[in-house]
Amino acid sequence: MKKCLEVLIPVTFRKELTYHIWNSAIVTYTPVVFTTAIQLDPTDATLHSNRSFCYLKSGEAREALVDAKTCIGLKPDWPKGYYRKGAALMSLKEYKEACDAFMDGVKLDPASGEMHEAFWEAAAALKKKHLAGKTVSSFD
Repeated sequence: MKKCLEVLIPVTFRKELTYHIWNSAIVTYTPVVFTTAIQLDPTDATLHSNRSFCYLKSGEAREALVDAKTCIGLKPDWPKGYYRKGAALMSLKEYKEACDAFMDGVKLDPASGEMHEAFWEAAAALKKKHLAGKTVSSFD
C-alpha cells in the first residue's frame, strides 16, 4: 500500500502542477512535466492526451499523434483520444485520416458539438485539398 501511495501522490501532484502551468500559458514546457508523470504511470490515458495537446501546441504534431494513439490504446471508449488524434492529423495535413478519427469520436459521443465541428472542418480541408489537386483542362 505504501508503494502505491508513493507513486500516486507524485502523479497527482504532477497533474496539479501541469494544470497550473497549462493555465498560465506555458504550454511549450508542459510536455516535460507530463513525460515525468507518464514515467510514473504509463497507463494513464489522460496524461497521454494532455501531453498530446501540449506537443500539438508547440508544433510537434508527430509526437502529438503518437500520444493520441497511445491514449486511444489505453482507453478506446474515450472520445478525447480520437479528438487529439484528429487534431494531430489535421496539423499534419492528413485530412482523410483526421475525418476518420473525428468520426470515431462522434460515434462515441454523438452529442459533442466540438467533435462534429472538428469533423466538418476536416471534411472541408479534405475537399479543398482534393479540388486543389485537380488540374484545370483548357478548352481549345
